[in-house]
This record gives sequence, structure tokens and C-alpha cells, in this order.
Amino acid sequence: MIKINRKLGILFLFTGLPGTGKTTLANKIIKKINKKFGPTLLINGDDVRNIFNLKKYSQRERKKVDKIYINLIKFIIKQKINLLFTTIYLPNRDLKKDPILKKSIRIHMAANYLTRYKFKKNIYKLRKNVPGKNFKANKVEKAHIFLNNDISKNINSLEKEFWKKLNEKFIS
Repeated sequence: MIKINRKLGILFLFTGLPGTGKTTLANKIIKKINKKFGPTLLINGDDVRNIFNLKKYSQRERKKVDKIYINLIKFIIKQKINLLFTTIYLPNRDLKKDPILKKSIRIHMAANYLTRYKFKKNIYKLRKNVPGKNFKANKVEKAHIFLNNDISKNINSLEKEFWKKLNEKFIS
């Protein structure tokens, strides 16, 4: 059982390639998270990119964006607000060394190319710098919950699987 620090908000960090269902699942569970754990926000990494006009996608630029994400996450968590944050990836080294971030609940979602492309994500229209298409996506390390979204699953079955795994690892 992993202990949750009640003096801070809880970070639910959803990672996975575009189109795996991270934001869809986060939207589905936010009301229950809010009811169970208190005030909760949902932020999609793409929204942060749009708000701050971060339009470059090279690996170098992605590292800069990761730092922005981490600063924003820490700002919210320190205010005792829970956060569902969806992004492709955040480096494990940043999560391990920071005392606030290392208490996060990390959820990784995977899906095959057909499932991801079904959602027709705009990122797949780019010609280069698409993780999982033009370059190998970063290896996922230390996720607490792994969910595999294949074309046969609907959002309700993913939500049920999420709650089952969360209860097994975090909730007594």
C-alpha cells in the first residue's frame, strides 16, 4: 500500500502516447476523484502548450515544456488541490528527485496504433517529431497503474479497471 500525503494535493499523472485515452479517462473519473479526495483540477498537457503558445515539438523543446509542466504541477499541488494531469511523458528522474512529485500516482496508458489513430489526433498529422511514429517514445518507468486501451474496450471498462487498480495500491 502506498501512502498518500494529505498535506498536499494528489497528483494523478496520466502518461501515454497521443490517442491512448488519457484525457478521456481523466474526464470520466474527475467527479469521483473530487468527491473522494477533495478539490480537483484536470489539465491536459496540450492545453498548457496552447495557452503558452508552445508550438515546437522537437525533443529539445519537449524538455523545456516538461519543466513548465513540472512547475505548474508543483504550484497546484502545494495549494492542496488534487490534479489530474495528462501528458505523453514526464522524465522519471524529475519525479524521483522532487519530494512533492515522487508522491504522485502515476498511471500509464498504452494502446496499439489502430486504437490511437481511431481518435484522429492532430499530432499524427505532423510530419516529424511524433512520438511513437517518427521516433521511439520514452520508456515508461515506475508507473503504479498500467492500463491497456485496445479497440474493444469502452471508457466504462477502462474506468472500472482504473478504480480497481487504484483501490488495490492506494486505498485501504
